[in-house]
Amino acid sequence: MRRTKKSLVQFPCDFPIKIMGKTDADLLTITKGIFKKVGIKENKILDIQTRLSSDENYQSLTVVFKAKNQTILDKLYQQLSAHEDIKMVL
Repeated sequence: MRRTKKSLVQFPCDFPIKIMGKTDADLLTITKGIFKKVGIKENKILDIQTRLSSDENYQSLTVVFKAKNQTILDKLYQQLSAHEDIKMVL
């Protein structure tokens, strides 16, 4: 018998994700492209906040979007984490 992991998140939900990278990368364009690639439409992105590190070498984006299910979240994390200009995803 195979057990499936039960998510602690109730879907659909508004889900925040933080993406960090160097300031010389176009993090916003990269992030929007990855969201589109995994099937998250732009109208499902509810808010985007940008912040620079104190030395301005790094930037972070906090993106709040309407998450449909765990599969989409998993794909999104995988794609974001695999991109060479993205240093961290939380």
